[in-house]
Amino acid sequence: MSENINTAYDAAIEYLKTSPMFNLSLSSKELFHSNFLYWIWKLDSNAFKRLMATLLDVETKELGWGGEWEVVREYNSFDLCVKRCDKESYDEKTSVRKIRYGDVLLVIENKVKSIPYKAQLKKYVDKVNELYGKRRKGDAGNVKYILLTLPTHFPNAPKEISSKDKNSTIDNWEIVTYEKYIKILKELKISSSDGLDEQTKVYASKIIDDYIKFVEHLLVIYQVWTVRCYDKLGFIYYKDQKQPCGAYIGYITDAQNLRIHDLFHKSKYARICADIISRFGGENINIDGYEVGINLTDKAVCKYLEEEGNKKKGCIVWEYNYTHGEPLVGVKIARRDKDDNLITYIIQVQSGVYEHGVIADHSKLKGCEGVKAEKLWDYIRNKSTDNIFSVGGYPWLRCEDFADDATKDFNPLSNQNVVLKSAIFDESPLYPEYKKQKDTLPYAKYASDNSNTAMIYQFRKLKTEVKTEDLIDYIITDVKKLLGGLNNQQ
Repeated sequence: MSENINTAYDAAIEYLKTSPMFNLSLSSKELFHSNFLYWIWKLDSNAFKRLMATLLDVETKELGWGGEWEVVREYNSFDLCVKRCDKESYDEKTSVRKIRYGDVLLVIENKVKSIPYKAQLKKYVDKVNELYGKRRKGDAGNVKYILLTLPTHFPNAPKEISSKDKNSTIDNWEIVTYEKYIKILKELKISSSDGLDEQTKVYASKIIDDYIKFVEHLLVIYQVWTVRCYDKLGFIYYKDQKQPCGAYIGYITDAQNLRIHDLFHKSKYARICADIISRFGGENINIDGYEVGINLTDKAVCKYLEEEGNKKKGCIVWEYNYTHGEPLVGVKIARRDKDDNLITYIIQVQSGVYEHGVIADHSKLKGCEGVKAEKLWDYIRNKSTDNIFSVGGYPWLRCEDFADDATKDFNPLSNQNVVLKSAIFDESPLYPEYKKQKDTLPYAKYASDNSNTAMIYQFRKLKTEVKTEDLIDYIITDVKKLLGGLNNQQ
């Protein structure tokens, strides 16, 4: 990137450090930006209507907002929506107000620090359809949906989403980038149609200008991160060292100082997940019979596969997340074994390690002794080669290359102390180190939701400078091996 971009980035960092508007926005994330739109409506309803029409690339009359309408926040869990001003009835017996449903005209989902995902967007459309089903089902098709997003690389995102002026779509949703939104906001004229005096209009214009400037500077920073901070994983946090290391630490430090490091990590790891899904889709892998999803919980997967009449043989769940202050990316594959035990195999990258694990509801495992994770460990020992859980001969909990090319005669099970180098690992040992004679258990933990879910896992440290492309290759290879092994077990 040019020196001018460097200068723009440095200037954006310095501007945001002292911007009152930016610092006020940090306490409520997306809610702040939704509140700003709500304030625009309170200031000048006609200006708000023009803004929405321009974002949707239509004339104001095409919105179909006849009669009285209003903007409401957190209505039926929507960030922001426009609804008809239908009166609420009052039940005197229960002292409860009954909202008349079926009155939604526009739904706005606002994504600044968090990442959009299709399942959530579908849930909102289903909710609108349900509300209209109580009253005027045919009108549900007239509702418009805006996804206002700062991140532009995420799973299910159309490739053309980076277009500055033209909207792309996800199902019913018009995807509007913050870059386009701010460009339109610059041209918005606040009038006196709602009785504003001149002094109020001047003050309001200054607030809007301040908001525009802070978002413009935020966009500069985000775009630099997008271009410069992807080639390497770039965030390795070894807990025993108590500090981050690797590439992009300068950028990460900038993000931390501005308290937007979650935006840095969430957007990057969502992009990694999107690229993994894209690569996997191009590998021509047979996944007939599998349900495929994104960010589904273990409980949701289990419930889905246990539904009566469900003929799916398993689930593949791609994940990107941000937990305990650190980003995560990976995949879970849930599948029943020949004894009808539902087992979930996981690959996760977080905290500078590459992790393999096995998850199950320990209360439902058949033919196993012990309790909780010990019961799962008993299952693993009974189903394994040399007490290392294997899938089609693949030592799943080992997290490493094996029997490949020049090392084809190498058996990781026969020599536990030897660890192969690879594109993503150094010669770091497996954690915890497996010692057959002592029968050391891998790490174990239990779900925090009071369910009977237990997980056993092992991991290896990643190279500090691991390349994102190499990591994606490794995950795809692992998934292919796992699916192949599972198919051979049936």
